Amino acid sequence: MPEFHNIRVQYTDSDLNNTFQGQVPSFPVLYFSWTPPNQILQFQEHLPARKSIFTFSKRCMKTQQWILHPQPQEYVVVIPTKYKDLHGWADCVDRLLQVVKQTDKMHIIPVGAIVGPAHLVLEDNAASDRIDSVWLVNNHVDLDTYLTVY
Repeated sequence: MPEFHNIRVQYTDSDLNNTFQGQVPSFPVLYFSWTPPNQILQFQEHLPARKSIFTFSKRCMKTQQWILHPQPQEYVVVIPTKYKDLHGWADCVDRLLQVVKQTDKMHIIPVGAIVGPAHLVLEDNAASDRIDSVWLVNNHVDLDTYLTVY
């Protein structure tokens, strides 16, 4: 995907300890939607606390009864990043953090976990995005307005 489609993801149930205030700059790989089968509703009581399957009612043409159906769910496969430096310290000159991709820890997350865009800049001007490439987290960009540079 193009570099400007990088995202910040809110990880709540994760083993990642290198978050930026609970958010991880990530590279989206694949967006997809999944509609669970109707039978999944009978297992809803076994879901963890604060988790639920969203449903909608639809009238059955044959029986004229209203039946609950699970709503489609949207997910994204992301490649998270980790600090290049062990401690996650910013560079003393430009104050930018350096990260590398964690290609061995791809995650499937709900689209709702996307907090917003992340401005990641390839450190070397190489045309190819190698696995060991270093990315700069441009924290001089206001992520609320995204394009305002201070």
